Amino acid sequence: MSDDKPSLPELPRSGLWLGTMLSLIAAGTLLASFGIQWLTVSRLGIGIQTDAFYAGATVQQVISTLVMDPLMFVLVPYFSALTRDERITFGWFLLVAVFLSAGLFSGVTAVFAPVIMAWVVPGFSPEAHSLAVELTRIQSLAVVGLSCFTVLACFCQAGKRFLWPALAALFCGVFGWALLWIGLDRWGVRYAAWIQVFILAGPAVILLPSLEARPLPSWADEVGKLRQLWSRFRPLVLSSAFIRSGFVVDRFLASFLDQGSLVILELAGRTLTALVRVLNQGITTPILPRLTLWAMNGQWEPHARLLRHRLAWIAGIGGLAFLLISFVPSVVLSEEIWARASATLGGALTPGDLRTLWVTFVCGSGILLFGGIHNLLINAFYTASETALPARIEMLTHTAGLAMKTVGVLLGGLMGIAIAISLFYALNTITLSVALRRAVGRRGVPDDSLSAPASRPSGGPPPVL
Repeated sequence: MSDDKPSLPELPRSGLWLGTMLSLIAAGTLLASFGIQWLTVSRLGIGIQTDAFYAGATVQQVISTLVMDPLMFVLVPYFSALTRDERITFGWFLLVAVFLSAGLFSGVTAVFAPVIMAWVVPGFSPEAHSLAVELTRIQSLAVVGLSCFTVLACFCQAGKRFLWPALAALFCGVFGWALLWIGLDRWGVRYAAWIQVFILAGPAVILLPSLEARPLPSWADEVGKLRQLWSRFRPLVLSSAFIRSGFVVDRFLASFLDQGSLVILELAGRTLTALVRVLNQGITTPILPRLTLWAMNGQWEPHARLLRHRLAWIAGIGGLAFLLISFVPSVVLSEEIWARASATLGGALTPGDLRTLWVTFVCGSGILLFGGIHNLLINAFYTASETALPARIEMLTHTAGLAMKTVGVLLGGLMGIAIAISLFYALNTITLSVALRRAVGRRGVPDDSLSAPASRPSGGPPPVL
């Protein structure tokens, strides 16, 4: 294959067309993931199997959240700074290194899965613990595919091929949903775990042709590049290990509650977070280039004006969505409707399960009210090249959030955890809003320029559920 022709064809990437396509693909991938979660729970029910299923995904999600996500922040710029030949050579070296490291990690996880689950969900019954161990061993294999996909996706993005990673993830998500629909009733929760492995590992196989064949690289040169990459990556790992680990604490606390509590908390959190991601994609992402340009040029008044305008949008949409989720069902739904909904879903979810899930939605709706605003506030700091202050704020509020969750589970069980999560999101967002208002004020913009939307309900911090 010639050096001037990529293995995967270039797709058109004009600005508006590319942004629209990426938004549509992201929405499709999100819907497929959401459908997989609901299909699994509606077919298997709320109980030991689904509790163990989500507990068994903890290791894979920890690696994804604490390692792979931060790696993408540094790997795309690092790849972009290399020449094309250097990028391909180092890409192969890094891919092999990541594959071997992830394979070793997966093997160690399989051996120590009983100990890991004893720490993560110590309140599980012996039966649930045994199943969680088995599902952990299966889903830990996804770490290998997920790690390789991260390297390949960053390689493609550095080469201006943005659509291929998104399309690969969408294809595997939709195909995995179809496979789950066909075989879940017959093969059960273990089959669902293997489908998760396929969904996370499949995109890496699809993207593998993007790396062209190259002779074996010089070990010394590539190790040097790897050390440079690690020096950039290490600070992010250390901070994210603390800030992004909230979902592990949630599962730890939920394991001491009634059977099915973990899956209810997980499903409610994922649904609310999905709504926030859609809000972020449509309102926050398109304005970041303008905010960055104005910040670079010291134009703080238009920066604050646009930020205030979009904060008001998020506040209004988030508040309206909260009203629809909380008050409308309380007026419309009756025992008969709950029973019909249960029957429509096959009966695996009882009317009581659905009612509990809805109440958890309402109690945890701080994710919806404050999720979008948090994301925009964080990005406003980043557009001004300020990363240290928001990181310190999030570490402080995360510490307070851990205490609130512990008190919440003691006082109110499942609903107590959900309420504590909402309070944590509110605290994080309000603190960031105050800090940003003061920072912008120091740059010559009146403090009250951000006060109105900052005091309204809307947005929230990084994924905690």
